[in-house]
Amino acid sequence: MDLDKIKFIKFQEVIIAASKNVYRKFNAIPLTWEDIYLYGLSIIDDVIKIALKNDNTHHINGLVYSIMFNKLMAYAKSFTTNNNKILNYSIDFEDGILTKISNENNKELFYKEDCEKFFKKYNPKELDIMNLYFIEKNSVKDISKKYFTSSFKIKNFLNSVVQEANDYFK
Repeated sequence: MDLDKIKFIKFQEVIIAASKNVYRKFNAIPLTWEDIYLYGLSIIDDVIKIALKNDNTHHINGLVYSIMFNKLMAYAKSFTTNNNKILNYSIDFEDGILTKISNENNKELFYKEDCEKFFKKYNPKELDIMNLYFIEKNSVKDISKKYFTSSFKIKNFLNSVVQEANDYFK
């Protein structure tokens, strides 16, 4: 049996546990726990080297878990941007209820009518700007070129939308 298979067998459960725990903390990022797990597999050699250098009396699995968890947290955190913050609303239209999921796994319920009322005040152009920026991930510069307006005005509008959404859904 080669060394890579031994590492995989020995630390598979550790990587799975760390991946699932990181995903629970960052469930609004565009990754699944399996994506985080695959990244954990790719860095296992580095994690084991760090664990072996560390002269500690902890059990090797616990040490590998804590190092792996910290590295996976940093990886998941790299996917959190200001663009994701408004998308942290998981939409479930059954029974007209929306569920806001925060990083602390607190769940708050919102009614579909509240969201419709919030977005009703925006005209189609503004809704398209929000869609281009928050959903399709276009840059402010590209959006400003499309609508022949300054990127400063677009950025101010998007910041005001985020602020209004935070105030409205408190």
